[in-house]
Amino acid sequence: MKKILLLVIAFLGLSTIGFSQLSIQDTSGATLPNGDTLYASGIAGYQLSTHVFIYNGIVPISVEAICVPTSIACNGCTYSICVGPTCYKTVAVNTGFTSPTFTAPKGKDTNAFFQDYNAVNAGTTVIMYEIKNKTGTDSTWFFVKFVASPTGVPTIAANNLKMSSLYPNPANSTVSFTYHTDYSGTMSIYNSLGQIVKTINLSSTKESMSLDTSDMPSGVYICRLQTAGANVAFRRLVVSH
Repeated sequence: MKKILLLVIAFLGLSTIGFSQLSIQDTSGATLPNGDTLYASGIAGYQLSTHVFIYNGIVPISVEAICVPTSIACNGCTYSICVGPTCYKTVAVNTGFTSPTFTAPKGKDTNAFFQDYNAVNAGTTVIMYEIKNKTGTDSTWFFVKFVASPTGVPTIAANNLKMSSLYPNPANSTVSFTYHTDYSGTMSIYNSLGQIVKTINLSSTKESMSLDTSDMPSGVYICRLQTAGANVAFRRLVVSH
C-alpha cells in the first residue's frame, strides 16, 4: 500500500509539469496576465527598449522565445531580443523570429529578457513575445507596443558605427575597446538583472576608450552602444576578480 501511495504521489508530481509553470514578471516583480501589453515610447532615430523576467514555477525546462510582429507601421525598422548576456540577431520588423533553445531555471530567472526596437522612422509597431517549452504544452506571452514619435527635423543620416571586441575579456581592473561613430552616443552596461550599472558618453572625435571595472562585481554584463542613425552594437563583458 505504501509503495502504491508513493507511486501515485510521484505521478502527480510529474503530471504537474504539464500544467502552466511559465509566466512573465515586470521589473516590479508583478506577474503579467497572458496577453498583457507593455509600452515603449521614444523618438524616431533611436532605440526603444523594455525588459521583463521569465518565471518558471516548477522545474528547469528548455524553452524558446517566439517573436511575432502583429501590427507594423514603420518601414525599415528592426528589432532584436537578448536573454541575459545572450543577444540574438537583429531582424526586420516584418519578420518573425524564434530563438535557439535556452534553459529557464526554476523560479525567477535573474537574466532579464530584453526587447529592443530600432525605430528608424516614426510609427507604431506591436510585437508579440511568447516563451514556450519545447513540447508546446506550456507557454506565456505578452505584447509590446513600440511608439516612435517624429523628431520634427530631417532624418539623421546613416551612421557608420563600428566597435571592436573588448579586451581583455574577462577583465579584472580595466577593459578597453576602439570604436568609430559619426555621431556622439552612449554605452550602457547592464548586469544580469537588467539594471544599468554604468553609462559612458562616447564622442565622435575620440575612437578609443578604457573602462574601470574594478568596482564591478564579478559576473557577466551586456554593453550596449547606442548612437543616432545606427543600429545598436552589443558586446558581452565578463568581469572576474
